[in-house]
Amino acid sequence: SIKLLPAMISAVESQIKVRLGDAVTNAEKELGNNSRVVAAHVGDENGYLVYIICGIDKDASLHRIVVDPGDGRILLSQKFTLMNMMGGMMNPNMMNMMGGMMNPNMTSHM
Repeated sequence: SIKLLPAMISAVESQIKVRLGDAVTNAEKELGNNSRVVAAHVGDENGYLVYIICGIDKDASLHRIVVDPGDGRILLSQKFTLMNMMGGMMNPNMMNMMGGMMNPNMTSHM
């Protein structure tokens, strides 16, 4: 049998030219002086492997920055608004989870 995670890592490893730490440094530069990255992870954006970085600027505004791990380009730098946050909270996966949490007939599978 084939272990899935190592096989997936091997498949994309040669295409990743920029380390996550370097992408975080670039994101902080994008946000400007006195900014901080508070979270960063590998994710999927429209079927592409990307780094998704969350940072706070000098005015304490939250930003979402998407970086291409192949060349380090910033693909998106977006300031979060209340509507952005609500849209993320109301995606179908979150709604399914909320529905399960609010269902009085839910049973434990532990």
